[in-house]
Amino acid sequence: MPQYHGSVICSRAPIAALLALSPLLFCAPARADDSDYVRERYTIDPPDPDQNDDFGASMLLQDGMLFVADPRDSISQPEGGSVRVYDIETGSLLHVLTPPDLQPGDNFGGGIALAGNRVVIGSPGNDNNGTQAGAAHYIDLSTGRFLHRLSPPGLGPSSRFGASIALADGLIAVGSTESVYLFDWDTCQLITKLTPPDGSNESFGSPIAIDQGLLAVGARTENGHQGAVHLYELENLEYLRRFSVDGTIRFGEVLDLRDGLLAVGNSLHEGVGAAFLFDANDGDLLSRFVSGEEDEDDYFGRKLTLGDGVLFVGAERAEFDRSNQGAVYAFDTQTFELRYQLLPDERGRSEEFGRKIVSEGIYTAVSGTGFAFGDAGRVNVFRLPDPQCIADFNCDGRLDFFDASQFLLEYTTFRASADLNGDGLWNFFDVSTFLTEYLGGCP
Repeated sequence: MPQYHGSVICSRAPIAALLALSPLLFCAPARADDSDYVRERYTIDPPDPDQNDDFGASMLLQDGMLFVADPRDSISQPEGGSVRVYDIETGSLLHVLTPPDLQPGDNFGGGIALAGNRVVIGSPGNDNNGTQAGAAHYIDLSTGRFLHRLSPPGLGPSSRFGASIALADGLIAVGSTESVYLFDWDTCQLITKLTPPDGSNESFGSPIAIDQGLLAVGARTENGHQGAVHLYELENLEYLRRFSVDGTIRFGEVLDLRDGLLAVGNSLHEGVGAAFLFDANDGDLLSRFVSGEEDEDDYFGRKLTLGDGVLFVGAERAEFDRSNQGAVYAFDTQTFELRYQLLPDERGRSEEFGRKIVSEGIYTAVSGTGFAFGDAGRVNVFRLPDPQCIADFNCDGRLDFFDASQFLLEYTTFRASADLNGDGLWNFFDVSTFLTEYLGGCP
């Protein structure tokens, strides 16, 4: 990760311009009325657009590595799938993963989860135990060796075992279309199989998430397609509670669990989509999020992820510069207010941006179909503003001429990012705050 410099690489021109502006800032200060847009750091395109049909359909960002799956990659086998691993800071390719027994239609890359140097990746289209019964692969990332193949007994056609995967507390959790299978992390032996609490068979098992000893399981077609999420305590495999919201359709189609919070998306809620944030420990609904656009075709809430104090919600068909371009909204998980939005820089070369979102620390990666590449896919990587160094305006990990110039631009165009004291106004105090932070350096 780039380190902030204790000293500042100075250029007097932008600082002088800021100082010259200061006396004018007491007059009729402007007021913020919209959120900021965060600039992307770089993009990752499919290696072969003719053979890559779904690049970025599944992703994982963990331990500084970005896993990008293309379950329909046909380079080795027709729609066999592949997973590429990148260094999130540089974008450099680190690994290309494909199973040695890859078969046509396996869709390798369905679900991905990492712990240490071991990664588990699903092949929900695998036909060994029936048409699309599915399988999962346990891989040593340091050597590239495929150590185990997970395929429990009793899988049937269209089980799609491996569509969702989560790891924690010595367990491997693998979801399917009707249940969740728990395996021992060390031996890969099946421990138990979780089925819907009411005995139904309604898409229970995908998606899933694990955090702080809790397992959340989506059941998007439960109760006449209203949908629900079920929560378990893993240590004793105890069922805790059911989450649902009246008036939803397919509630639980996407979810995430982090730091005691449960986020659930529902792109069909009241016709425009919504995301819901719950306290996972007591079940209370904390907030409901909407885009504010009231467009029935935005798919707001179809994808989401929890970051550090932020809930990212995708609206992959939101219209900005072009139809179906897409956007990602970032909400504060404490104040529940919209912090900023993520948009691709080359907006004419992206489509359905926001179909998958992953975040770790200061980095967030967002995928779309990549309009300019025949819908083969594209991944946009963003470096988020660091609250410990607010003067780093171009988010490159250092303070220099470009930060001062960028602040001046965003201040004079009334961008919310330049309202540094958060009072909804642009005035002398924002410039003073920037100068103090810039000249003092960052930690």
